[in-house]
Amino acid sequence: MLWSKRMDMADNRIAYLDILKIAALFFVVCIHLVAGLFVGQPVDSDAWLRANVIDSASRWCVPVFVMVSGALMLRPDKDLSIKRLYSKNIARIAIAFLVWSLFYALISVYRDGFEGWRSLFEMIVLGKYHMWFIFMILSVYMLLPVLRLIAQNRTVLTYTIIIWLVLLLVSEWAQLFPGTTYSSLIAKASLNIGYLGYALVGYWLSTYSISKRMVISLACLGILGMLVTFVGTAGLSLADGACDTLYDYCSANVAASAIAVFAFARQTTGRRVWNGNVQRVVSKMGDRSLGVYFVHVFFLELFDINIASFNVIEIALYACGIFALSYIVAFLLRSIPKIGKCIA
Repeated sequence: MLWSKRMDMADNRIAYLDILKIAALFFVVCIHLVAGLFVGQPVDSDAWLRANVIDSASRWCVPVFVMVSGALMLRPDKDLSIKRLYSKNIARIAIAFLVWSLFYALISVYRDGFEGWRSLFEMIVLGKYHMWFIFMILSVYMLLPVLRLIAQNRTVLTYTIIIWLVLLLVSEWAQLFPGTTYSSLIAKASLNIGYLGYALVGYWLSTYSISKRMVISLACLGILGMLVTFVGTAGLSLADGACDTLYDYCSANVAASAIAVFAFARQTTGRRVWNGNVQRVVSKMGDRSLGVYFVHVFFLELFDINIASFNVIEIALYACGIFALSYIVAFLLRSIPKIGKCIA
């Protein structure tokens, strides 16, 4: 039997949180795969249009990562003292960052030559381009003790989420009047808590009941958000004659799609788990997501295939190949005694 009815928190995690992490990883690969087409192709070309389609449909992936973290880390039954947070969670991510940052820096030196100790130091400290996510998630983790206090009170949690949504919408509205007094005033008055808000929303959606009608409404808003991302990016870019996107992860359109994906996943799989074998595979894949995130860029650069002539299906198949190779490496690295869990 493929499905079995179970409702405890651990099963919920298997049913949809790990699945969300795995799916989000795949779409991260898709985003990085097509990124070069935005700078290498004219904005009116078919290749650029395909890249916009894929990117617009994938933008939810990074916010969903943060939402999953919120769903897991803000649970009241989660043992998360400040000492444990720093000694276990933050320390592991920081160590993994340094190891992978050194790895990519050494590859850069091998490929481009040694450009001095300062250059090497900067590459190690800043990391590869996709490692911006680590700086962001560490900042969210550092504020988890505060977020946990907010999450304990449903009224305060709901209020904070509403304020977060309002700030996103106000920020979007201000962008319609660039360079004006109104835009400048909003910029000074606004409080950017974008990724912190995602963590709270993830916890809220994972904890409180959501009706099917609400899920359908959120799904419609999510589809609308993706369409706004695609149409807005295409329209602005064609008008400017250069790439001008609506891809900001902390924008209202991307937030709508991320919330919709999370809510849909919980509604469809949140009260069920896979059978034993599939359950273990999904759990292990979700547990190795950090390693996959770090390593996938290595394969993208190793193969360096020009996908400008690829159609959407071919791009998806290529992304699947990179995704699979990254998971193989993550599983192999995790099997290394003592240090495997620190780097993958």
